[in-house]
Amino acid sequence: MLQRKKAPAIVDAVDFNLHLKPYKKLVLKNGVEVYTVEAGAEEVMSLEWVYYAGNWYEDKNLVAATTNFMLKNGTNSKNAFQINEHFEYFGSYLN
Repeated sequence: MLQRKKAPAIVDAVDFNLHLKPYKKLVLKNGVEVYTVEAGAEEVMSLEWVYYAGNWYEDKNLVAATTNFMLKNGTNSKNAFQINEHFEYFGSYLN
């Protein structure tokens, strides 16, 4: 039974043994690397795009910060709720 009044033991990160599921690496014709993991019997797919982005990678100052601000606060033509609804319709989210 879960003991909510007793703190769990602290485990050193070096001693922590993490087991990851096996993966397959594929390389598409355009050179994009794709990693796949068989995670169960459900017919569900998760897709993540990872970009080199943010202030460190921008060619022009404030592009990354302004884009992030507009996604969270809206633009002249769409408010933040409408932007969020657009992505959520497809089951996606911005992080």
